[in-house]
Amino acid sequence: MIKKIFLVTAGLLFLAPVAFAQADTPVLISNEKVTVVGPKTVSVTWTTNVPANGRVVYGPVAQAILAGAGIPPQYGYASSTAEITTKNTEHAVAIGPIMGGMTHFRPVSSDGTSTVIGKEMSIDPSLLSGSCSYVNSYLKQGAENDPREVKNLQAFLRGVEKDMTVEVNGVFDDATYNAVLKFQSKYADDILTPWGVDAPTGYVYITTKRKINEIFCSTKIALTKEEEDIISASFSGATPSGDIGRGTISNNGSLAWEDNSNATGTGASLGDNEGGSVVGGTGNIKEKLSAFVGGTKDFLSRNQLFMLFLFVVAFVTIYLLRNKNTLPKPLK
Repeated sequence: MIKKIFLVTAGLLFLAPVAFAQADTPVLISNEKVTVVGPKTVSVTWTTNVPANGRVVYGPVAQAILAGAGIPPQYGYASSTAEITTKNTEHAVAIGPIMGGMTHFRPVSSDGTSTVIGKEMSIDPSLLSGSCSYVNSYLKQGAENDPREVKNLQAFLRGVEKDMTVEVNGVFDDATYNAVLKFQSKYADDILTPWGVDAPTGYVYITTKRKINEIFCSTKIALTKEEEDIISASFSGATPSGDIGRGTISNNGSLAWEDNSNATGTGASLGDNEGGSVVGGTGNIKEKLSAFVGGTKDFLSRNQLFMLFLFVVAFVTIYLLRNKNTLPKPLK
């Protein structure tokens, strides 16, 4: 018994210096980087040697942080982002829309005991020009996404929605997909209800993209006429607006417009949009609606099935006639 107590005590004494050393490790910031990820939008990233909180101070004028200079919490800068309280070693904060020539940025991290400030970074203000539209394309896991747009999405989910499972790496991975699911459920009235569904899809399409831009740009964004028509067409039996025209669905699943316009669309598979039906396609609204119709034809038409049945019957009949002399005779 005494020997066991001795061994346990010795083990604790051996581990104690390691534990204290780890607890006393000062926070260090490295790999500071600022990247323009969209109109009037930047992403600030950095690394800490130990898990720590993170935020960014920024302003229009450079600040030389010397000993005794710069008063926290903003250290002489005009603004500061909200602190991300989830401790991490990889940090990413999205900032935008940036107004008033805010071109100097500096990360700040704290482990709860000590606070450290990273190096200052700056950007060319001309790179921030453009209207406030943060995510500009549709994004989906497994699709050929623009990595810059995926980074915009990830910076938003991590920096604004505070989902620290998301890494800003430009790849629409599982963490990004799950974060989009949570975002869609959080704003279901604005994202899912217009499509008549209540289950999130993980696909950043019309209403998801709009909600992200509305939050990021702090403004309401109206749907375009084309977007409204696409959403209307996703409902079963919905009739597109009059100026689009009417069409007839053929046996092969294509859609022929009454004005004989050439709009066959590109088709797709079910589940491509937020409403659960295909809109897809490229080009104008007629092409998209044609793809909506063509994409939902997952099986052969009735005429095609009937022709296939006749072919099989004919093949079997011919086979039996040619081989009737080789068939085994019934037992008597």
